[in-house]
Amino acid sequence: MRKGELIHRKGLNPPARTAERSDDKAETSCGQAIRREQRLQENAERIGEERNKEFRSRRRNAECAIAA
Repeated sequence: MRKGELIHRKGLNPPARTAERSDDKAETSCGQAIRREQRLQENAERIGEERNKEFRSRRRNAECAIAA
């Protein structure tokens, strides 16, 4: 049972306020999820670029070793 529900059952909190709070929480959690998804996407792109650089440098090193 959430804090708002407990207060409402005691009669200290009108139901409309509890509903508004839950809507606000839903919006913030949705916003957090969107920001988290964007952050994960950016991290994946950055990691992909790093791996790509690493792969290129390994291939270049291998080509240099073969040429030498």
